[in-house]
Amino acid sequence: MLKKTRRHDREPFQERVTLTWAGSDGNGRIMQGTGVTISRSGFSIKVPEQLQLQSYVSFRTRDGRLSGSGSVRHCVRSGVEYLVGIEFSGGLEWRSGTK
Repeated sequence: MLKKTRRHDREPFQERVTLTWAGSDGNGRIMQGTGVTISRSGFSIKVPEQLQLQSYVSFRTRDGRLSGSGSVRHCVRSGVEYLVGIEFSGGLEWRSGTK
């Protein structure tokens, strides 16, 4: 039997998400992505550009039901896109059924 290593269960999350952050040059950046999964403490998203680990991003779904900020915990190439894991900050938590 496999040992459970995740803190929270994940569920599908196919929402369009807008990310905003300050680039390394200090200028504001904006990018659209598509959600993959979501859990109580964060979500994964596919985006067209690489994001720097530990950078802080603000996010908002198209319908506005999820918005807040978080930290980039991982970023790996997945085909022509990047799969990015974002951990919520500021006490934000996702509850199943709130989307």
